[in-house]
Amino acid sequence: MEFQDSDIETFVDLGLSNSEARVLVALYKIGTTEVSRIAKASTVARPDVYRALSKLHKLGLVEKIITHPSRFRAVPIETGVSVLLEHKLKEYSELKSESASLIRRMSKETIRKEPNQESQFVLIPSREVLFKHLTRSIEKTQKSIDVSTSWKRFKSACYRLAEPLEKAWLRGVIGRAIIEKTEEPALEFVKTYWQSPQAEIRHVNFPPKSIMALYDEKEVYIYIIPTAAMTESPALWSNNPSLVAMAEEHFETKWKTAQ
Repeated sequence: MEFQDSDIETFVDLGLSNSEARVLVALYKIGTTEVSRIAKASTVARPDVYRALSKLHKLGLVEKIITHPSRFRAVPIETGVSVLLEHKLKEYSELKSESASLIRRMSKETIRKEPNQESQFVLIPSREVLFKHLTRSIEKTQKSIDVSTSWKRFKSACYRLAEPLEKAWLRGVIGRAIIEKTEEPALEFVKTYWQSPQAEIRHVNFPPKSIMALYDEKEVYIYIIPTAAMTESPALWSNNPSLVAMAEEHFETKWKTAQ
C-alpha cells in the first residue's frame, strides 16, 4: 500500500494531530511492528510515538499485541477511516446542537437594529454572509433593483439569488442591469432569471468599473474589488442618503448611454 504526503493531511482533516497521523501512516506502510521502527518510519520522537499510539488505541485505530517488546498494528484502512468519520459526524452533531442553543440564547439577549433603521456604512464580508444580505435586501424591495456589474458576476448572482428574484418579479419589482456586451447566448438565461418585461438589460462596451446594486433607491451595495469573482469580494453596504443618491445618479447616467 502506497501513501503520499497528502494522506497525512487527510488524516489531520479527519481529526488526528500531525504526529498521530504520521504514526498511523507509518503503521499502514510497514505493518505490525514495535515502537522503535514506528519512530524511525514516522520521524516522530519516541516519547511522542507512545502518546500517539495511546490516543490511536483509544480511538480504535490501532491494536496492541502483547509481546516483549509490545508490537502494534493498524486496523484495516476502511475501518480506520470509517471510525474517524463517525467521530467527525458526532462532533458536528454536537456542535450543531450547541450552535442552535447559542443562537436561541443570544437572540433573546442581543438587541440588534435592522440596517435600515439609521444611516450607516457596513463592510460585509464575501461568500455566504454577503449572499444572505443580498437575499434580505431583495426580499424587502418593493419597487426597483438596479445593478451595474460584469456578465460573469451577473450570472453568478442570478443563479444564487434565483428564488428571491423570482418573488420580486411577481411583486411587480422593476429590474435594470448594466453589463458588458457578450457573445455568450443570454436569451434563455434572461427569460429564466432576469425576467422580461419586469427586468431589462442594457449593454456597455466594457465591464463596468463600478460594481454595485441599488434597492428601491434606498440602499446600495458597492463591491470593494470590482474585478474579483462574485464570491471573493466584500461589499460596502449603505443607506446613507448622499451615497445612495451618488450611486443612483451614476447608474442613471450609465443607463441612458447603454445600448
